[in-house]
Amino acid sequence: MDCYNTHMNQNEVTVETRAWVDEVQGIEEKIEKLGAKYIETLYIEDEFYANLTAFNIEQHTFEQSGKAARIRTVTDKNNKCTVIAQIREVPKETQSDLKLHDVTVIAFQQQCEPGKKGELIEELKKRGFESLVTKISKERKVYSLDQYKIYIDDINGFSKALETKAIVINISDAGKVKAEQGELMLKLGVPPEDFIEKSHTHLIIDSYFKSQPKLKEQLLKNKLEELVKEKEKLMLESEECYREGGDGWHDNARWDILRENIDVISIRIAKLRDEIYGVTHNP
Repeated sequence: MDCYNTHMNQNEVTVETRAWVDEVQGIEEKIEKLGAKYIETLYIEDEFYANLTAFNIEQHTFEQSGKAARIRTVTDKNNKCTVIAQIREVPKETQSDLKLHDVTVIAFQQQCEPGKKGELIEELKKRGFESLVTKISKERKVYSLDQYKIYIDDINGFSKALETKAIVINISDAGKVKAEQGELMLKLGVPPEDFIEKSHTHLIIDSYFKSQPKLKEQLLKNKLEELVKEKEKLMLESEECYREGGDGWHDNARWDILRENIDVISIRIAKLRDEIYGVTHNP
């Protein structure tokens, strides 16, 4: 079975409210008293990818690009494994009282068998998300209450987390749903001062970058190596085109295009080298 698209409704908006929690037993008891239904427990491995188009590693955040990409591997209790690539975006129209990470839409989603994950990686690369940033794994308990999903996550290497999630078709309903989620969190014993704006994974990635000062330098060097190889390939094609076309300076449109592409890549290489210099000399 090949990879295939799984998300069809572009109008669906995801509304989320999140918090770190110290313990979950009391929360689970409150969830049951509210009448929520336990659905399943999943083991999730997330691989997060960054967009380095502008040579800025911070583009993994919504704050800069408005987009985030991941490949998620989900394993259920029957050991059935599903692999999904997803790019999420901040909606173009969002209510002013909602914060940046409160609502997102799925811009791209594709699913495949575990053995074909490489195809998903290539799909993300085509969309600019070319560098693996980090991996995060967690055990997730899933509950359902009316229109809401409630997640209790045990994130490896970090803390436990609580999240409420809902899907709305009309983005104008997002504010109302967000307020209802806040009330639900209160019923679960989580006060507003414990809510977090960013997703748990974004906070973890931010922490990861701060703990890995050499990461940006390495990613930029990897990108530089790719560009140098691409330039070398184009130069070989240019030489071959010059020989086949005779006089490379006259009536050789393909040679002209190749030379223009080489010039563009040369500029990108120069800028990238400047940025690497800045990273290594101004840590």
